[in-house]
Amino acid sequence: MFCKYCGKQIRDEAAFCKWCGKKLAEEPAKETSVKAEVPAAPAADAEKTAEVKGSEKSNEKPQKVEPAYEQAAEKEESVKTKKKRKTTVVVTIAASVLAVFCATIYFAGRPFLYQTASFSYNFGSHSYTKSAVTMFKISAILGYAPAQYELGELYKDGEGVEEDFKKAVKWYTKAAEKGFAEAQSALGDCYEYGEGVEEDLKKAHDWYLKAAEQGDEVAQYSVGLHYLSGFGVEEDLEKAIYWLKLSEAHEHDSYSQYYLGECYYELKDYETASYWYQKSAEQGLAEAQFRVGVCYDLGEGVAQSYKKSFEWFMKSAEQGNASGQYAVGLAYYYGQGVSKNRNLAIEWMKKSAAQGYDSAQITLEEYWK
Repeated sequence: MFCKYCGKQIRDEAAFCKWCGKKLAEEPAKETSVKAEVPAAPAADAEKTAEVKGSEKSNEKPQKVEPAYEQAAEKEESVKTKKKRKTTVVVTIAASVLAVFCATIYFAGRPFLYQTASFSYNFGSHSYTKSAVTMFKISAILGYAPAQYELGELYKDGEGVEEDFKKAVKWYTKAAEKGFAEAQSALGDCYEYGEGVEEDLKKAHDWYLKAAEQGDEVAQYSVGLHYLSGFGVEEDLEKAIYWLKLSEAHEHDSYSQYYLGECYYELKDYETASYWYQKSAEQGLAEAQFRVGVCYDLGEGVAQSYKKSFEWFMKSAEQGNASGQYAVGLAYYYGQGVSKNRNLAIEWMKKSAAQGYDSAQITLEEYWK
């Protein structure tokens, strides 16, 4: 027989279902009430047990069973994540190594290339080798100011590369903008003489001044000359003297000494002027030798002496100075500091006139025919 409650098979004589514990039918009366009540207890207990079990089952959360393809997808995703992390670590390390390498090349490689190129000068041909030029270019492209300046010099002089003033200006400018004094001075020259750029004395003075303020003696000389002559700036003899003295102090440059003499001569301080002329003349500068001769001839700042005047005029003339040759011609003609000699006077006057010296040409054409 089957249980009418749960449908499972049970024994025919069973009063309760052993599966669900429910009572199947009324039993016949027993002889004693005690005997009739005995089987009821286990039925009630069985029913309660079933109810408790059912309650426990209803309270339990059902376990989610994921399909196999979802588990495979999660596993694949986990593998991808791990690979991605490894890749990120590798890329980070590689980037760090590359950054260190680039920094090394930038900070150490640039000067190394520059120094190596500097030692590659060919003294036989008086120019840099092709490999040296290449190293200069690489170092310059990497932004090393000394190399940029040197590359500008190569383009200006046509050493190892074709002469190109515009390219020279380009590399001078790059180095000058980084504050490299020699490049600033060179760029000043380009603007002063119109090499690779349009002539601009104001810009020339500005670049000279930047270099001069960093102690570049060539630029200091140029700034002093600008203030003396009023090139690109208002004439200022005091400033001219200041910058020319700074320039002269480096190597006692004869040109700085000569133009210091010119500054003091303009200020009518003839004694100081003759002092600076003399210092320059003693170093062999022909222009200064002529000016010393003038000081002795006129007695400006020194005791007047035609003999000493002639001696200094002759030193200047022998170096090809047109003014000195003209003065020697006059000295021979008038017999000042030397015996008169018309032939020698005409000879020296012609040498001066041949160089385009106006006074000599006029003297020969109008007075010494």
